[in-house]
Amino acid sequence: MKEPDWSEWNHIPGVEVWQAVALSMNLEPNDFRINTHTPLLGFGSFFKEGTFLNIPMELEFEKRVRLVLANLVEEKVFSKVVINRIELRQSKLNLSEFVNWILKDKIFKNIPKKLRIIAIKSRNLVDKNKSQNCE
Repeated sequence: MKEPDWSEWNHIPGVEVWQAVALSMNLEPNDFRINTHTPLLGFGSFFKEGTFLNIPMELEFEKRVRLVLANLVEEKVFSKVVINRIELRQSKLNLSEFVNWILKDKIFKNIPKKLRIIAIKSRNLVDKNKSQNCE
């Protein structure tokens, strides 16, 4: 798998859980091969066989997905989430909130520098808007 096309992902504020996790592992979500025949209720594999380079990578990916899903509805973590009740991994969240959460709480190791920049840009924008509102 290749690295993400950050020129694209820097401009996509809302992503699905699995896309956010892929980006946190420095993997291009557009390279993932989704299993379109996954049975309902989460049984079966979400991705086609061979999507991951090795089993440790797949296990780390699934662990990260579980951690995000466990915190998905926590208002202190994510302000706005669109839940997909059929496939939770396809629920949508704000990418900059995701990055801020994983950095603040040190949830994952080895976060790509270019993903960290998304959080920094987001914080700078919020700070700029706050200062303009105070004037």
